[in-house]
Amino acid sequence: MSEQALDALGDGVVVLDDAGIVTYANPAAIELGATLGNHYEVPLEDTLLAGRVISPATTPLPAGGVVVVLRDLTDHTIAARRKDLAERRAEVAVNLSALAHQINNPLAIINVHAELIKDELASLRARHRDDAKRYTDIDESMAELEGAVASITALTADMRAYSQPMPGANRGDLRRAVEWACRTAAPALRDRARPVIQLSVEGKLALEEPKLGRLLVALLHNAAAAIPIGHAEHHDVVVSSRASDTPGRIVIEIKDSGAGMAAPPTFAPKLTGHPIHVGLGLAECRAIVDEAKGALVIDSQPGVGTTVAIELPLR
Repeated sequence: MSEQALDALGDGVVVLDDAGIVTYANPAAIELGATLGNHYEVPLEDTLLAGRVISPATTPLPAGGVVVVLRDLTDHTIAARRKDLAERRAEVAVNLSALAHQINNPLAIINVHAELIKDELASLRARHRDDAKRYTDIDESMAELEGAVASITALTADMRAYSQPMPGANRGDLRRAVEWACRTAAPALRDRARPVIQLSVEGKLALEEPKLGRLLVALLHNAAAAIPIGHAEHHDVVVSSRASDTPGRIVIEIKDSGAGMAAPPTFAPKLTGHPIHVGLGLAECRAIVDEAKGALVIDSQPGVGTTVAIELPLR
């Protein structure tokens, strides 16, 4: 093989004399640390060089010395790792779904009996007004019980959401991602608002569907958290799309009629104690959008609601 052909190889090729001195190194090998005229320590096994996963192979030369081929396995290693993570996620998702189901069964019984007790307390209070203090204490205990049940219900809803099949990894289909996100966020929106899909413009976006789906779920959860429970018929959370003023881009909007925000939203990473969901914060949402070379803008008015606009490029 000519030196020109060796120089064009993506894998590193190093020729060493009997003393281990480099007599030839192609550009790929030089990037991995081989230097002409210097001693080169050949790796004995797969190793990390210059941020790449390298597998060495050594072949003796008839006239003395050796040829070392440094095969770059980085892409293969990443693909294998992703496959392994996908298999693990699928296994965890199955276990989460089963666990959520097992928790929800007794939780439903607790909820039903709590409602029966609550109704009976109201009847007893009406008949025994002299024990009002006692029944007030019991009411407070029931309220704490209902709050605990609601928190566990929200947690199992997130577990079920995690266990649902995600949209295709690389299709970037807007409608598929939006519909999946609305199904996934349905437990959080229930009794708070009606999800409405109004996609005027559709297309394949330059953002993987799993990321787009999780981004939309997080924003739908945030919208649900801003709307009081019990008046779903008076509130909508609208997911819409329109063409951007910039050619080749689409704007997705998530608009709610919740409480709104008086202060500008912060994109700093933080933990939230809100019981409605366990998901992405605004910092993670913006990071996903930034990675796709998009933009995220939030417009919020107290007492009016919040609109989150996400501009993303098309494929």
